Amino acid sequence: MEFSFGRAPDGKLTLGLHPGGSYMDVFDLSQCFLQSELSNSIVETVREECRRKSLEPYDVKTHEGFLRYMTIREGKFTGEVMVNLVTADGDGAGLSEISETVVAKAPAVVSFIRSINSKRATIAVGEKEEILYGRPYITERIGGATFEITASSFFQTNSRQAERLYATVLEAAALTPEDRVLDLYSGTGTISILAANHVKEVRGVESHPDSVRNAERNAALNGRRNCYFIRADARKALAAMASDRQPPTVITVNPPRAGLTKSVIHQMLRLRPERIVYVSCNPATLSRDLGLMCDRDYTLRWVHPVDMFPHTSHIECVVQVERTPGSRLSPRESSPRTEGA
Repeated sequence: MEFSFGRAPDGKLTLGLHPGGSYMDVFDLSQCFLQSELSNSIVETVREECRRKSLEPYDVKTHEGFLRYMTIREGKFTGEVMVNLVTADGDGAGLSEISETVVAKAPAVVSFIRSINSKRATIAVGEKEEILYGRPYITERIGGATFEITASSFFQTNSRQAERLYATVLEAAALTPEDRVLDLYSGTGTISILAANHVKEVRGVESHPDSVRNAERNAALNGRRNCYFIRADARKALAAMASDRQPPTVITVNPPRAGLTKSVIHQMLRLRPERIVYVSCNPATLSRDLGLMCDRDYTLRWVHPVDMFPHTSHIECVVQVERTPGSRLSPRESSPRTEGA
């Protein structure tokens, strides 16, 4: 969960969330019903300590100040917690003491990080990190595997539903010991590592260097010696694989909300995998991309939504697409199986 620092009308530092429709104002959060009581108490402690030390919040208009964001990551299956303070550049005087106070009250915090964002962009990541307490990562267990999660890496925020999501991905992939899997937008390697236990080989493709390093550590941590990661743009990686003697039999894709480009879809279909598993957090771009994928040789078999974000309109979908050479979708085939989770 990401929280913002701001300033109240009376000048006092605030730490909480933005009111609906406003990115300037921040109200003090007393309780978040999406988060644990531990998370709520960490927010309160950090707010009090920052006020006591007279630290200044960052102003998005004047671009002056120090404290920008705080992110809390909580491993629901391990109990490990990370606190990440995102600040402007500066010496960070007093932050180590704040971390010590938080850890004394919440021993579950095994990682307290400072991320430095010297740019004007209003994003809760930084160009560099400092470890104020503990180690640079927490661990979480999903599907029998253990994953390291750093401050900058992507990992599903809802661990319990993530287990359902990835189990559905494996169901859609219908893996066999002879399969070769290509995992596009592989992130920290979750799908790759879970799939590797069932197939001959998995290759993950990811452009973010920190995520690739995470994925490589996670593969080693779980003893997946048939799992490899490539730092590359998806389109370029697919183009380079066009001449492979052993192309992938299964491709999994988990792109950002913008979905896939036409070029990525074209290059992916050129490899002619037997099955494609598409994980999407945006039904609009998913529908658009499936229209291109199923125009000729592929058939949409089923769609399985997973509610990762309860009490919101957002949904994740897992889609199974199979190769059917020479066929087009008929009206009957275009109505997929739909299930809730």
